[in-house]
Amino acid sequence: DDCIRAAADAVIAAHGGAVWDEAGFEALRRRARDTMPTIAARAVSTCCRIMLEGAVVEAQLDMITAAFLQPAIQDARAHLGRLIRPHFVTAAGVDRLPDVLRYVKGIERRLDKVAADTRRDQDRVREVSLLERRYATLLSSLPPSRVTSEVRDIGWMIEELRISHFAQVLGTKGTVSAKRIDKALVAFGG
Repeated sequence: DDCIRAAADAVIAAHGGAVWDEAGFEALRRRARDTMPTIAARAVSTCCRIMLEGAVVEAQLDMITAAFLQPAIQDARAHLGRLIRPHFVTAAGVDRLPDVLRYVKGIERRLDKVAADTRRDQDRVREVSLLERRYATLLSSLPPSRVTSEVRDIGWMIEELRISHFAQVLGTKGTVSAKRIDKALVAFGG
């Protein structure tokens, strides 16, 4: 259901948004009939890969029991929970699903090397966590009508920062830094 809803959202957005007349509705219905099955199937496929990777990460998290690694484990578990949650496909949108898969893989990469340098991991978590809290505060202060795509993009920038900190080998989408995110937060009052 989540993949179908996300596919419908994608079709409506590609059509130019909601329609309010009979001709527009008929054109949107034809477009949905022609493209939605393929979009939904692609979303289901990627969603399955995300869920499988998430299960791998969850098993990895369960195996790490060393007390000194628990702060990193708790952060990684919370991060995974934010990425894979009810209705995450609709929340992310079909075009962002490959990114979500990369972010989940990024958690796995982080866990592979966290024991080698816990101090570095903690320093990076502090930086990212501060930005995440500021972003959450910003979101909670805005009415839904003001949570634009530009505001949502700040959240994606924070995910890319996590990749740049913990799993550089997976690559980031564009240039990202804490300063850029800070500047974006300030621009929206965060």
